[in-house]
Amino acid sequence: MREHLRRARAPARVDAWRGAAIEEIQANSVREVAVAKAALALERCDRACAGVVAHDCGLCVRALGGFPGPYTKDFNYRVGGDGLRALLDGAGAIDRSACWDETLVLAREGREMVVFTREKEYGDGEVGEPRKWTRWRDDASRSVGSVFVATGFGFDEPLADVSEDEYQRFRRDAPSVWSSFATFVRESGEF
Repeated sequence: MREHLRRARAPARVDAWRGAAIEEIQANSVREVAVAKAALALERCDRACAGVVAHDCGLCVRALGGFPGPYTKDFNYRVGGDGLRALLDGAGAIDRSACWDETLVLAREGREMVVFTREKEYGDGEVGEPRKWTRWRDDASRSVGSVFVATGFGFDEPLADVSEDEYQRFRRDAPSVWSSFATFVRESGEF
C-alpha cells in the first residue's frame, strides 16, 4: 500500500495509516468480506480517525467455478498450492485459468464507503507448478499464491519462482485495487 501511495504523491498522513487485525466474516465473495472488515474497523476506530482501509483478496480458478475465492485464506492452510494442483489434476481440468479477485474499501465516519474492486479477470494468469521456490516454500499462508503464474503480466513461471526484482515489479505495476486507490487519493484532493 505504501508504495502505491508514495507513487500517487499522497500526503504523509495517509501514508502513515497502519494495519490492524480485524476478524473476517465468511462470505461468498471477496467484496462482502472486505466491506464487512471496513465496517468493523471503522466501528472500532476512535473519533479522531480519518478513516480506514480494508482489503481482501482470493485466488479464483475458472475450472473450479471461482473457488477458492473468498475461502483462499483457509484453503491455504487446509489444502495448499499442491492440493490445488492435485484437485485440478483429479478433476481432469485442462483449463488452469486463474486470477486474483480483490476488493479494497475506504470507510470514513458519516460518508459512503468507496469500493475499489477487480473481480474474476481470468486473463490474469493460471495455476502452475513452482520448481525453484525462490520464495514461500514453507509459508502455508502463501501456498496458493505460490502456484499463480501471472501470464497476463508476462510471466511464464509461478510467483514462487520469479526473481525478487520481478516479484516487486509485479506488486508495483500489475493492475490492482491498490493502484486504483492511490489514483483516487491523488485525484480526489480529499487527503
